Amino acid sequence: NIPYALPVVGMERFKQSKIWNSSLLNESGPYDATRTGPLCMQGQVTPQYIEQLKTTTVGEIALTLIPAEIPAILVDTLVSVLISILNIILELEPEFLTKDKLVGDVLQEWLDVDLGVSEDCLHIAVSTPWL
Repeated sequence: NIPYALPVVGMERFKQSKIWNSSLLNESGPYDATRTGPLCMQGQVTPQYIEQLKTTTVGEIALTLIPAEIPAILVDTLVSVLISILNIILELEPEFLTKDKLVGDVLQEWLDVDLGVSEDCLHIAVSTPWL
């Protein structure tokens, strides 16, 4: 997550972006480029939507995959089975995903991602293969 241009927000929104002056990166010490930058705001993806997603549980998301025709007595079992299958498919620890775990916590613990959106999203994501 390395910024390459100054934020184009507010009155600057539709103007040409300006190159980020590297001297600005040193004002408050070394720049921490190990974190992901925010996603760009697009369509219905607002900061409120992202916060709602981050505070949704894995079980609530799994529940949306179960057809309404399934008898209520089976729903809890099916949610547990879906989550267990996801743990296997994604090669996670057996109890990493649980129905009460928040999506924001999953993203942070598994992918080291703090999901967010902002108009200030002019960043370059650089990744390297594991050594």
